[in-house]
Amino acid sequence: MNLSLDELPNALVNAAGYTPGYDVARNLWYCDIPLVSNQLYYPFIRLALARFQPISVRGAHLSRVVQADFMQLTPDRKVIYDLSAVAGGGPVPIKVSGPSYFFQRYRDLGSPIIYAGFQRRQIPGLKDELGWETLTDFVITLTPTQQTPEETIWEGSLPYHLHHVHCAWWWQNSSCSCQGWLNSIR
Repeated sequence: MNLSLDELPNALVNAAGYTPGYDVARNLWYCDIPLVSNQLYYPFIRLALARFQPISVRGAHLSRVVQADFMQLTPDRKVIYDLSAVAGGGPVPIKVSGPSYFFQRYRDLGSPIIYAGFQRRQIPGLKDELGWETLTDFVITLTPTQQTPEETIWEGSLPYHLHHVHCAWWWQNSSCSCQGWLNSIR
């Protein structure tokens, strides 16, 4: 739909509309906007926001525009893991793939470092993302095994011992008190 803006009287613009939600606990309006970053590595975006008023006088359907702060999107990455060896105390193979920075000329400088590990809930029964502690005996650095301009693949095996089997159960049953995690730096 071609809409006019008070700020640009001689131009028509297109708008993508989204229905806002309200968070009672935080007393804030929000809107989940799906964004596709394709193969971009930590791109920046800046939204121009306006309220759409469908029942309005002609030419006044959009409010004045407010520009949001710049935001940086995280890369879209895929994690694959296999828990079949956990019951026997074996390691958990992990593979992470997705965009990264890549310059053939600077290949010897390496790729981003990704850590993987297990965490345990400090206070059982909590339902949110708070209150986790890292099991430091079970943290590894994943190794980049393939790097192209389109994709980097990191792989590794997370050691796992029988007396910690309850921690892997989180992957299959979210009521357990342990979880796996990944962290990327650089």
